[in-house]
Amino acid sequence: MVRDLGYFRELPDGEPDGESLHDAVGRQGEYADELAAYLDGGVWLAISTSSAPDVLSGNDRVAGRRGIRTDGTWWWPGELGYYVRTYRVALPAEFAAHARSRGWHAPEVSHERLFELEQWSVVGSAE
Repeated sequence: MVRDLGYFRELPDGEPDGESLHDAVGRQGEYADELAAYLDGGVWLAISTSSAPDVLSGNDRVAGRRGIRTDGTWWWPGELGYYVRTYRVALPAEFAAHARSRGWHAPEVSHERLFELEQWSVVGSAE
């Protein structure tokens, strides 16, 4: 099984009933830079040629590439690290503990696991 992270409703690929990105701004006190680096170090599971806009800036800033990154356990929008770094967007304590336990470095993900995750994202079920 894989866990969703950071699919805030305002993001281009966010969940319509997800948490509000606006409500999460400024709430990540500790380890924001470490979390952002971890997120940015995740393996691309899927990537788009289009850019993700910064939905908080109110201008034409780009937050990053659209896509999905993973560490094999969690997956998140490709631009999530930008929001954590720039706006100190809060992430669940459980994920922060997970990243910290790995020394703030997203692990390599095997091709087999990436294939499992890809299949899960298409059919909606995995181990």
